Amino acid sequence: MKTTVQNRRSSDKGIIGLKKIPLFSANDNRGEFIKPFPANFQKKYSFNKNLEIYYSFSKKNVFRGFHLQKSKYDCAKIVTCSMGKIFDVVVDLRPGSPTYLNIVTTILSEKSDFSLLIPKGCAHGYFCLGKNNLVHYIQNQPFHEKYYTGFHYSSFPVRWPPSFSRKIISDKDQNLEFF
Repeated sequence: MKTTVQNRRSSDKGIIGLKKIPLFSANDNRGEFIKPFPANFQKKYSFNKNLEIYYSFSKKNVFRGFHLQKSKYDCAKIVTCSMGKIFDVVVDLRPGSPTYLNIVTTILSEKSDFSLLIPKGCAHGYFCLGKNNLVHYIQNQPFHEKYYTGFHYSSFPVRWPPSFSRKIISDKDQNLEFF
């Protein structure tokens, strides 16, 4: 697993609050058992009781993002790649943050031994590298269309994989505003 920090300001490192959450897994001759959300994760990672859990199934070269919720429905997310492989991107959009506008890219796959905790106020997107990709999210606020926002993928100077030139993108994501 490789994580790359792309800073707009060279003195900054990473994104404050972005964390790798270790996954519990057990292997035997039957296969593998993985526990992505342990019993204490709500308390440990400050997730409230208003959890929503989603998953997306995407083909190779699909791009989803950059998304976030604003105002009182701003939310943190835990992202896990259960099948396939994704190029995951997080951008800090919190104006008062010392890591404001920093970009962190991470490869998440079914072989990763961690999930990503994405803090409130950060935009999230990912590009699918595997043939078939299953990504699970758990967020600490319900989805509210009125507070949903996003930004066009070219708003940020991300060093995309070469195959990004063949991206498959929804009309909704293609028409997001520029940051």
